[in-house]
Amino acid sequence: MLLRRQKLAKKPLLTHCPGMSLKKEEFYEPEDMLTGKQVDIYGRICTIYDCDDFTKQWYQVNLGHNQLPLQLKKGRPNITYQPVPPYNGYGTPEDSMGSVHSLQPKPPRMDI
Repeated sequence: MLLRRQKLAKKPLLTHCPGMSLKKEEFYEPEDMLTGKQVDIYGRICTIYDCDDFTKQWYQVNLGHNQLPLQLKKGRPNITYQPVPPYNGYGTPEDSMGSVHSLQPKPPRMDI
C-alpha cells in the first residue's frame, strides 16, 4: 500500500524523528488532484486518470469542475514466438518435442 488516508506533502521532509524539522510543508490540495494531472508521490510520478462517483460529485458541487476520465491507450502486448526447432535425429520426434516444452523432459508414455 503506497498511501493511507492522510495529507500528502508535495516535497516530503525526511527526518530521523517526526516533528524534528521546523520547516513548513506544502501539501496537495483538491485543486491539484484533477483528472489528467500528474502528482509526485514520494518520487513516483502518478497520473490521475479517473475517480469514483462520490468524488466526481464532490468536485462538481464544491469546485464546479467535471472530472472526466482519461482514455488510456492499450499497449500492444509484447509477445514473441520462438519457432520449434527441427527434429535432430536423436531418439524419437516425441522425445525432441519433450525437450522443447520443458528443461527436464518426461519420457513419452508408451502405448501398450
